[in-house]
This record gives sequence, structure tokens and C-alpha cells, in this order.
Amino acid sequence: MPASQRTLVLTLVLALLGFALGGCGRPLTIAPPMATASPARVYVVDYGDSARLLLPRRTGRWVEYGYGDWACHAIGKHLPPTGLAAGLFPARAALCRREHEGDPTPWMRAETIVPITVERELAWDLLDQLDFEFLRNAGTLEVDIAAGIRWVEDPRKYSAWNHAGHRIGDWLVDLGCLVEGASLSPRIRL
Repeated sequence: MPASQRTLVLTLVLALLGFALGGCGRPLTIAPPMATASPARVYVVDYGDSARLLLPRRTGRWVEYGYGDWACHAIGKHLPPTGLAAGLFPARAALCRREHEGDPTPWMRAETIVPITVERELAWDLLDQLDFEFLRNAGTLEVDIAAGIRWVEDPRKYSAWNHAGHRIGDWLVDLGCLVEGASLSPRIRL
């Protein structure tokens, strides 16, 4: 077997071992901002297979944003080879958005919902940025009518090194949180 093929096989075996062990590195650790002059509550919502960030609008509505593999999430190919391929090789990524009337946390079917208090203006700024990214890619819109979720293609590639946990970690940093650690698992541990 040529050296390049041995390297590819070794890389795949190590990646699979990393997935089997639940990821590598420390889990993401999130510490909220110490103090806020004008507080707003945001939520990290863990559905078990992915995490999302729930942000307040200025109007009192709430918006849930998430990130995932295009094939698995946006077009619903939930087959093991699709998920494995997305974890091992960079793939098309998707940004999702779901709008809520009022605070949806009392009826959300999530494994964990964690409130985090942040600066209100930072929450609104991040929401404006995410809305802009979503609208900029509206030409790729896919809709999951049953779940009420809309997906658009995200220009970043999805992979084990750039998944929902990483994106939500980046968004939390934008909100003034301290985020440390890294993992191959797309779940966030709070």
C-alpha cells in the first residue's frame, strides 16, 4: 500500500476512534460575563444531537439559531454514512433559524436549556449579524415545515473541527462569554 493511502487509512482510523470515544480535547466550558449594565437573557438549548442559541428580539419575540451539516439537517439525509462523512470530511454547512412568539423555553423539548445573562446590546448585535447572514443566503432556503425550522447554506464548511458546538461557542464569545476547550463532539457541555 502506498504511503499516501496508509496515511489516509490511519487518519480515518484515528478520526473514527475519536468519534467512538466521544470527541477529543476538553469539552467546551462556558463562563458568562461577570456583570452587565443592561442585562438580557439568552439560552443555550441542547437537543441531544445538536445545540442551538436562543436570542431575544427587540420586539419580544425569540429567535433560535443553529448550525449543522447541510445533508443531515437541511435536506434530511439522516443516514449513518452521511453523518460520518460530514464528520470526517469538510461538507456543505447550514445555518438554521426558527422564530418563536414570546419565551418558548417552557414548552421546548430539549435535554437541557441553560440561561445565560449577557449585555442586551451584544445580544441584539449578534442577532442582527445572524439575521444578515441568513438573509444573504436566502436563495438556498430549505424549510422543515413540521419543525418550523428554516435552513440556508452557510459559506463555512461543516466538519468535526467546525460544527454546532464551535459555532455556538463563537457566538457566545461575541456575547462576552469566556469559552474554553475543544471537542470533536458537536454537543456543548455547560
